[in-house]
Amino acid sequence: MNPRLLSVGNFCLDSIDGVYYLGGSVVFNAITSNKLGVNPSILSKGQINTIQSFKEFCDVDVRVVPGIKDTVFLYENFFEDRIQYLKSFSGSIKSEDIPEELHHTDMVLLCPIAGELEPLIIDNFSGMVGVVLQGWLRGFQNNGKVFPLIIDNLEELFTKADFVIVSEEDINGLDILCDWINLCDVFIITRGINGVTVFCGNEEYNIPTINVVENDSIGAGDIFATSYIIRFFETKDPLISARFANIAAALSVRAPRFTSIPSREEIEFFLK
Repeated sequence: MNPRLLSVGNFCLDSIDGVYYLGGSVVFNAITSNKLGVNPSILSKGQINTIQSFKEFCDVDVRVVPGIKDTVFLYENFFEDRIQYLKSFSGSIKSEDIPEELHHTDMVLLCPIAGELEPLIIDNFSGMVGVVLQGWLRGFQNNGKVFPLIIDNLEELFTKADFVIVSEEDINGLDILCDWINLCDVFIITRGINGVTVFCGNEEYNIPTINVVENDSIGAGDIFATSYIIRFFETKDPLISARFANIAAALSVRAPRFTSIPSREEIEFFLK
């Protein structure tokens, strides 16, 4: 039986130039999982009809904690200096919202988008757990504008996760990076066209990516995280996994949204 990957975090609607698109890390994770031959599950809070209306989720185990509204992000200057606003929030996901049968899922990605997960939620899972930090590094002004903010108790994640992933953009200007790295078994910084840096075993490894023409980078970090945990589950090798995920993320930016998420065969072609 194929392994299963559970992604925990809220899906959202992205408003770009007046058009709403389904988004959120869990969405990109689920579609990428299917592409790589792994059974996807997601646990989110919001309105179940929203996510079920998208055909991409006909083969996904979707668990939605009922909410009276969905999480909505508004984007300004999407193709330039992108500005993001939180216009609606569906609410937090608590430990008691996690069905018992999900506690022993093979792989789990904790990937909030607006601080909807408490760090202690990691204690509910016995399988391989990866942490994507972005949603824990966001604050929101009164008008919903997103700004960098570090929440409390992140150390709970760093000491318990099998690996932690964060983008260079999300930690720009933060002064505690060395502390984070020292607490983690594997700490990964994604750097866009400059590849990734992997910290593990008191060593630092810089892994370049491949050159592609970028069309849309939305979701690339999520595709990296999904590809990484799947390959790490298979190999237990952080560097092999990073190379695999690096190529997956690079190939995904060639076309908008979900349309160029690569298959395993496409990724392996570029690894030769």
